[in-house]
Amino acid sequence: IKRLPMELFQFNFIMELRLANNFLTSIPPEIGLLRTLTSLDLSNNQLTSIPRELSKLTNLTELLLYNNQLTLLPPELGYLYQCQNLGIEGNPMMEPILSLMMNQGSNTVIPFLRDHMISNLFAAPIIYI
Repeated sequence: IKRLPMELFQFNFIMELRLANNFLTSIPPEIGLLRTLTSLDLSNNQLTSIPRELSKLTNLTELLLYNNQLTLLPPELGYLYQCQNLGIEGNPMMEPILSLMMNQGSNTVIPFLRDHMISNLFAAPIIYI
């Protein structure tokens, strides 16, 4: 499949969604409506980004994004406190995610994003007069 049918997002009782090995280039923000998901596999697609609404899936314990075209992850993924298995290998990640993943493993990425999100939240704005 190349795109997800919007009807999918009406099924808010889905706990596991396997969409690997397709031709998806994007995931609609409505993915955030599937709040009962515990496992989401989007591996081996052609994704270049993922929506920040994915962070609303706070029951996720597994998020598999292997072998896509992702270079960045939204900092909001730091809200995925339950996620024990983040699979992002096989993506052309940019720094600092790339170094973190190579040196400490992909499961350290969510805490890093959480810390990055919090530090951005408290960053003082620059005001020019």
